[in-house]
Amino acid sequence: MPGRLEGVRHGNEESPASDVQRGGGWARVRLEAAAVAQGDTADAAPLPGSQLRAALAAAKVSVLSSTLEKLEGHYEDVCHARWGHVMEVSDGRGGMRMEVREGRPPQPWEYKVEGATVLMDDGAAQFRPPRLSLVVLTSEKWPYALRRACGFDCYVYSEVERVWQIVEGDLAGLFGTHGGANSASVRRVLIGTPGIGKSAAACSYLLYQLLHYDAEQLHAVAYFIGERAFLFDKTTKTVFSLSTIRLRRWRVYLEVSMQMRGYIICDVMGRRKVLPTKMPPTGWGMLAVSSPNETRYRDWEEDMGARRIIMNGPDERDVMAMCAWRMRGEPAEEQAEYRNTVQKRMARLGPVQRYAFTRCGNGFSASFHGNMEQITTWAVNLYVGLDKMDLWSCSVPTEDYSKMVRVVTGRGTECFQNAPGSASLSADVLVCVAKVMRTHPGIMTVLMPHSALLPSAVEGYAIGVFMYGDFVRRIRDKLSELRPLTPAGGCGPRPCLLQMNPPLCPTDAVALPPKVLYPGKIDVRRRVLYVPGVEDFPLLDAFFFVESPRRTMVGLQTAPAKARQITTNTVKQLNDHMAEFFNGWDKFARSLSWEIVYVQRGGKETIQAWQGCGASGSRGQCGG
Repeated sequence: MPGRLEGVRHGNEESPASDVQRGGGWARVRLEAAAVAQGDTADAAPLPGSQLRAALAAAKVSVLSSTLEKLEGHYEDVCHARWGHVMEVSDGRGGMRMEVREGRPPQPWEYKVEGATVLMDDGAAQFRPPRLSLVVLTSEKWPYALRRACGFDCYVYSEVERVWQIVEGDLAGLFGTHGGANSASVRRVLIGTPGIGKSAAACSYLLYQLLHYDAEQLHAVAYFIGERAFLFDKTTKTVFSLSTIRLRRWRVYLEVSMQMRGYIICDVMGRRKVLPTKMPPTGWGMLAVSSPNETRYRDWEEDMGARRIIMNGPDERDVMAMCAWRMRGEPAEEQAEYRNTVQKRMARLGPVQRYAFTRCGNGFSASFHGNMEQITTWAVNLYVGLDKMDLWSCSVPTEDYSKMVRVVTGRGTECFQNAPGSASLSADVLVCVAKVMRTHPGIMTVLMPHSALLPSAVEGYAIGVFMYGDFVRRIRDKLSELRPLTPAGGCGPRPCLLQMNPPLCPTDAVALPPKVLYPGKIDVRRRVLYVPGVEDFPLLDAFFFVESPRRTMVGLQTAPAKARQITTNTVKQLNDHMAEFFNGWDKFARSLSWEIVYVQRGGKETIQAWQGCGASGSRGQCGG
């Protein structure tokens, strides 16, 4: 959705509360309440019933307002938060570096409307450097910072901005509302992986943007976090605070607020109780922010007909931009040391702020292998299919090492799929699954719960089935070999090794961790399924070696996103990775044959042509 959304316009309809709206929101309500409370109505004409009810409700507000804590200077501090940003620019040596700058970014991210949601505009030039990586808003009075005693920087990456774009679209009536008086009343629930900045970033940034939204359209913003609530009165530019333990008092305020229009941000993350179903009042919009544990918001979501926003976490570039901002002004050596620490944590646990920037990431990393030993196929099955909430509401060993990934349906509605938090974690999980699938009962345990989703299940677990000898024997006749039109060097094609010798399938599985975690090398072992735990590993999802009848590396490719055209560049990248992982690779690779088995679901375009090894960007003549 490029550019700003236009503000929502009211219609000309009048209501019993219209005079309160025109009179200045809460300030006018308190003035009316004072008159009623002091009995200063002797000379006034009798009020119509609707106005009398409004005045009586205002009197209740006046009585309760004395219990509110007025927070001096908070409105101005949040409303005038300081801007900064981080750009990814060329370092002049073929690489990229992060550059910290003050002020607003010169070009914001661009988005487009897709059905009932908003997505990044992939066709925009915003992905070419110099490109915006991070926006930072700094205020000492963020409600989240006051509540959690954390830092004052609000890190806005593209997913955080996307949340605001959707809420702004709701206010403009883009997703099923029609603008005007009802457009602000859309209810939303924001869920995503714990620790990615939903509370610290998305809530704070949404508050900032709503305070700058047209005051004629939104008169107030209420912010609930933990056991406290903050009311930002846009008319008087003041902030009031009250403990949400006195929820009955807040309900009175919400009743009176029906005479106004506002928006509620409710951070359910720190609440001890479930979300009240009586919120928000008529005419108010609301965003509930929660962990994936739906027990806290499920009833509210169903009663309110709330729509979901699935927020993806930051990627590694986003986190490195945060590093650059946090370490700005520090000596270069300290910056490099800090980046190295964060990169190690990300390599193990993924780019999650909770782990990347705190020492708790070290604890989770240390306990990972112990938890992996307890992993069950039931827990692994939670990675297959959509909207599997059980992973987040049950005590399974993999919960702290998982992430939610947004999936947008054809109609533009949002759902999610669970996945391991990093490539390293994914490799460890696949190894656990592969070892289970060495037997027929193991395969049935993994795949049977997902018979309706079998294609996607096989796509995720196909690596493991190659450890089951009977499976390899049964598919030997179904392996379709791709042959070159003209054999290179006059040599004829050779049958696939697994067709000739199904018993040569792997008998064990090992994950290959990123070198930033384990810089050492290992010896090559035959008939061991190696699963790389590296982002963007070229060509292969897994591989194993056999010694006879000829020394061969058998590669497996199951991910549809993998590039299938083999070029000299990808072969070189693969060879470089192998040299990093294995001792004596250069010598071992001499006269080594290699084959790739492509696994793809039915209905997808079938590979028909021989995958030759050519120059980058062109098809060569030599077989590969």
